[in-house]
Amino acid sequence: MTTSIKLASGLALPLDAVTQTFAILAMRGAGKTHTASVLAEELAEAELPFVVLDPTGAWWGMRAGRDGKSDGYPVTILGGDHGDVPLEETAGKLIADLVAEQAPSLILDLSLLSKSAMRRFVADFAEQLYRKNRRPLHLIVDEADSFAPQKPRPDEMRMLGALDEIVRRGRIRGLGCTLVTQRSAVLNKDVLTQAEVLCVLRTAHPRDRAPVLEWMKVHATTEQLAAVGQSLASLPRGDAWVMSAGWLELFKRVHIRDRRTFNSSATPAPGQKRVAPKRLAPVDLQELQARMAETIERAAANDPTALKRQLAELQAKISRLESRGPVADEAALLAALNEGVRAGEALAHRAVAAWESRSKVIAAALERAGHALDPVLSELRKAADAAREPLDVDLAVLPCAPIHIDRREHAISSGLARARVADRDRSSNSTGGCDLPSPARRVLAVVVRHGHEGVTPAQTSMMTGIARKKSTWRAALAPLRAGSLIEERDGRIWPTQAGIDVIGDAPRVAETLEERLDLWRGRLGKASLVILDQLLECGTLSHTELAERTGIDRTKSTYRAALAPLRASGLVEDVDGGRLRASLALIA
Repeated sequence: MTTSIKLASGLALPLDAVTQTFAILAMRGAGKTHTASVLAEELAEAELPFVVLDPTGAWWGMRAGRDGKSDGYPVTILGGDHGDVPLEETAGKLIADLVAEQAPSLILDLSLLSKSAMRRFVADFAEQLYRKNRRPLHLIVDEADSFAPQKPRPDEMRMLGALDEIVRRGRIRGLGCTLVTQRSAVLNKDVLTQAEVLCVLRTAHPRDRAPVLEWMKVHATTEQLAAVGQSLASLPRGDAWVMSAGWLELFKRVHIRDRRTFNSSATPAPGQKRVAPKRLAPVDLQELQARMAETIERAAANDPTALKRQLAELQAKISRLESRGPVADEAALLAALNEGVRAGEALAHRAVAAWESRSKVIAAALERAGHALDPVLSELRKAADAAREPLDVDLAVLPCAPIHIDRREHAISSGLARARVADRDRSSNSTGGCDLPSPARRVLAVVVRHGHEGVTPAQTSMMTGIARKKSTWRAALAPLRAGSLIEERDGRIWPTQAGIDVIGDAPRVAETLEERLDLWRGRLGKASLVILDQLLECGTLSHTELAERTGIDRTKSTYRAALAPLRASGLVEDVDGGRLRASLALIA
């Protein structure tokens, strides 16, 4: 593996070139694609992944050696006449997911797509790549003026905006970019001016030389500007001025080295037959297909349209269940309940992907679907109460919120607790100890244990591990209030005598700080736990201090996402002066 990017004799760039932005400008036939191909070869030698957007079908020769008789680089080609697999215009997001997750080197041959299809593909691909990528990756855009035009039409605005985002801000997401064009006059200037490295070969037309000289007026000395201006129109093929003001402090005229791979972009001379290489480097298509299959499966799980369709199917099932009315046959009722439970639980697990795209509408509808199953549970309880014999079967009992989705951690808990309906005292009220759902029983145990002094809702939440801002908390309190098992006054919860009688053999509750923390460790992501640990160690911290100690950039959504579950669970409190501290209820 090489340790530098060697474009020419005396010109070796560091490997972090993979995340830098280049512009390769030249008139037709002066060597711009040749130069970009040499850059791609060097990236391949350094085992740094790259993706080529090839609208002309000129890049497939990277798979063959220069003589056409030996292997080139095992770069997978999607689309075009030489593609390993076809390229569909609707596959932009899917391929971007594949690149971001697997980091393969690809040539995306767009030459068989119409211009409108090409624009849609590139817009989808570039947007998704910027959104998902976090690894070092270099994007080479040939004929870049087609994708980032100076005067975009309405249907080109999204594509231009996506590429502009990559060029301007892609580095923080691991993305570097090379723009290759023979018409610098029509390449978008807002994009061109962001290039860290300018590589200019022969450029004859004054309009195409003007953007180069404008760039140099900002970055070069008067003497350098004069040298380039005098030679630009007459540079020999392969000679280039390479300029980097901020990154490398480089100003040098070089001759780009010869390619190692087959020149599939060469124009044949009159009467000359185009030579095709006899051998192409093999690629592992089975591995590619496996990668694509995994990506397609994830894409399907993330498809809001599919989720909405499944939600509609679930709601239809619920409507059918509700229309049946009371069911006397316990077995039939169990079957009806389980049908709804299975459908709801399966859909909930698929719905976690919806949070990836912040699909709040779908998530809200899912929760409504969960509540709609409550009447079925109610009928089951009525049937059990009416039964002359004990109903000794395992049931899936749904609390008020059977489906709980945690969008911050992209994790899901069904909220479906397992309970056993056993022989019961018919003279007792319906909130007898064996009837209490597990969350309610845990809350009552905490309240009874601290009955002599009462317990705050925050303390109860800490000791039970039930977040107060979640519907599970309301579901846990509902039967305790309905059965008069607790009293709530002065901001605290107290047990009634009925509650004390019901709980009897109360399970041990979390009392030490470590025990309370253990209740939450499985529910919190790594970033949230890091923040909580720092606050427990330091007492109070400002947001700036907290960001510095945790290494989480407070200006990014990651910081807010890490804090959100801590606030929602009452584990972290805001104090005066914009500072944060671990909850006193957690520590007490």
